[in-house]
Amino acid sequence: MKQELSKSNRVAFETFFKIMETWAVPQDTQLILLGNLPLSNFLNAKKGKFTEINLDVIRKIACLIGIYKFLRILFHSKTQADTWIHRPNKAFENLSALEFMLKDDKKNIDQVYIYLRAQLV
Repeated sequence: MKQELSKSNRVAFETFFKIMETWAVPQDTQLILLGNLPLSNFLNAKKGKFTEINLDVIRKIACLIGIYKFLRILFHSKTQADTWIHRPNKAFENLSALEFMLKDDKKNIDQVYIYLRAQLV
């Protein structure tokens, strides 16, 4: 299902791009995280010119924003929070959270989100 990019979706995309920059995630990896979004759509979104977006992409962005938020709550150090995504973790088959999410972006982004949310309890 596709919808026009609302103001809140535009903000979600802007936030996604800022998080990816903070986490130093390469563009090709960003495309995979978004479910192999076509490059032209991705580049248009980066310029704020995206007119339609798959709701699944918005859901993934929402989870990634949540992951970012949870990390900022869990770690006092900004550096620790921003590099956690790249460090191996036993909870994710000894892969980094980023590598784990890339294995199955539909399921594993949710699993990382749920894992971090549970750490807050």
